[in-house]
Amino acid sequence: MEHTTEIEAAEGGEALPSRIVAAATRLFAARGFAGVSVREICEAAGTTKPTLYYYFGSKAGLYRSLFEHIFDRFFELLREAEAADLPIREVLLRFAEAHLKWVVDSPDHARFVFSSSMGPQKGAPAIDLEGFRERNTAQLVRLIQRGQARGELIAAPPEDLTFTFMGAVVMACIRHLEPDLPDPLPPTERARRIVDLFLTGAAGPALESSP
Repeated sequence: MEHTTEIEAAEGGEALPSRIVAAATRLFAARGFAGVSVREICEAAGTTKPTLYYYFGSKAGLYRSLFEHIFDRFFELLREAEAADLPIREVLLRFAEAHLKWVVDSPDHARFVFSSSMGPQKGAPAIDLEGFRERNTAQLVRLIQRGQARGELIAAPPEDLTFTFMGAVVMACIRHLEPDLPDPLPPTERARRIVDLFLTGAAGPALESSP
């Protein structure tokens, strides 16, 4: 659209929405939703109020986008894996690596999402985080079930397998955000280790031979 082209040409092109999101993330994380004005977000992002409203509709719309974008991104990753009919190992690798790369590349955003998941910020608009989580978890459960049907995974409750794997990924993400617990491994290698341990089991053959 012509209007979009004019905005992008004047204020930084396709990177502009990302600049607004990055600025809002830092400010919301530091002072909460109610403690940040649209003017302050625009000044931090180097843009104007009309531009912010053009892309996000309102401050509340911008706030929601901080969650919708990342949950939608991971959901699409799982849908693409299902459509491509990938083996379960490749599905899990992509899922784990995408989360870890997000945390490494966008630590402010990751901290904001994780902390907000523990409880809503004062004055913040309602976000259906539980709905996002249930949707994404259900998609991973379906892929786990498909792996079981193919004999790639054991016949344990698929929800248990899903939450065990997701727990390992989340803890690895949190480790990247803790300055006192630096992870020496890059996201790709950490993801591989998580998946290998999940698929082989901590006990391995020793568990089968134990009395």
